[in-house]
Amino acid sequence: MSLDGISCKGSCSPLSAGWQRSVAAAATALKAGDMKQAEVLLAVSLRIYLDSDQAISKSDRAILRSLHNNLAVLSYLQGGSINSVIQQINLGIALSRSGSSDLHEDDNVLKNLAWLHQVSNQGDSMRDFQRRQWNVVTQRQVPPEDTFAVSFFDLGLTGGVCAKYQQGQARALAAHFDPAAAYLDLLKRALTNFLQEELPHELMPWVEWDLYYRMRDSQNNPPSGMQHGHGLTTLAVGSLDLVQAAMEQIFAERIPGDILEAGVWRGGLAILMHALLKTHGQASKRLLWAADSYAGIPQVPHDAAVNTWEDRYAVSKAAVMENFVRFGLLDDRVMFLEGVFSESLVELPERLALVHADGDAYDSTMDILVHSYPRLSLGGYVIIDDFHLPGCRAAVIEYRRMRNITEALLPVPHDYVMTCRRGVGTVVDLDRGAIAQGPRSAFWKRRADESELLPLQA
Repeated sequence: MSLDGISCKGSCSPLSAGWQRSVAAAATALKAGDMKQAEVLLAVSLRIYLDSDQAISKSDRAILRSLHNNLAVLSYLQGGSINSVIQQINLGIALSRSGSSDLHEDDNVLKNLAWLHQVSNQGDSMRDFQRRQWNVVTQRQVPPEDTFAVSFFDLGLTGGVCAKYQQGQARALAAHFDPAAAYLDLLKRALTNFLQEELPHELMPWVEWDLYYRMRDSQNNPPSGMQHGHGLTTLAVGSLDLVQAAMEQIFAERIPGDILEAGVWRGGLAILMHALLKTHGQASKRLLWAADSYAGIPQVPHDAAVNTWEDRYAVSKAAVMENFVRFGLLDDRVMFLEGVFSESLVELPERLALVHADGDAYDSTMDILVHSYPRLSLGGYVIIDDFHLPGCRAAVIEYRRMRNITEALLPVPHDYVMTCRRGVGTVVDLDRGAIAQGPRSAFWKRRADESELLPLQA
């Protein structure tokens, strides 16, 4: 039976039919960013369930879980507390009386629970849901056709990046060749070392070349004994694409301010940022600030784990400038800030439009936010590169709580177990079958003026 393009397997009860229409429409509204319409449709969906005296079928239970998942997503986007959002999702699971076998259709529910526990800094819970997600994707090659649970990866910038993944950059370029887009795509392939990668790689049995290029950063981190790092960035193209999408939105919305990359390493992302400024006619209007110690990750007081790293990622300013020269992108519109962030970032300009924080450690991440966030324009973006690291994550959560920042913290589409392509999974350690670590990065868009936030404590 078909209902406005929505199919029911077998026969649809009136309850199923109403739910499919309202929950699917609400999901569409959420993905489109129409919060008011989503709120109305979700209220209708909930009323259909509450007013019904029919028995709940297995397909109805899946819709019920999707309904509560989507109510939770809406609540989070509107500033709801993480714990209440998690409770809302779990309520849908409990009401539908679903066991682990029933959740095989709800990758997105598991995906959201894992992400929310990561945002809550609950590492053990996050990994538990990741394991369950991994079990889902390894047991099923094709995702279910009728799933209305919205993932945080379906929303906003992330959703736009995921859509690009799924349509395929090469096909998009072939259908409508855009020289600037082709240049930027080629630049990303060079910065990630994909152009030099020897294929097939040991991971090739698990993922296609395109997925490898768009997910893994191991081409930048060869096994021990080899010279560390072949690429100029450890970011996968998913993360690079999100930075591009954020910058292009800033340009389109005319958000005032310069661009900051705090934590430059070899300069790969900063090179892409400057290329974006140039290709979009913004280089004469905005400066790119490239801040780094240029002497490696410093020892810090509050992050013992990072202090133990053998590799300190030390790259000199001269070496980074040479990399800019190699790509023909070194000019006087790139400002190099040298020194530890607590000292160098006091020289930042009055207004920023985007902050990309790659500080690794708790202390460095906190310093970046303390010095840059008060300068960030309304409508500007903060992108946290190392949200998967406990110290960095703790600093982000603490700063947001300290200043009562309630804008939704969303994931960057970096890997394919936890993110864009449902039903496709990869492994980090083939011998142990370890799962990918989940979203590596996070971002949010600033919507509250400085006067609306709690003041920084001296």
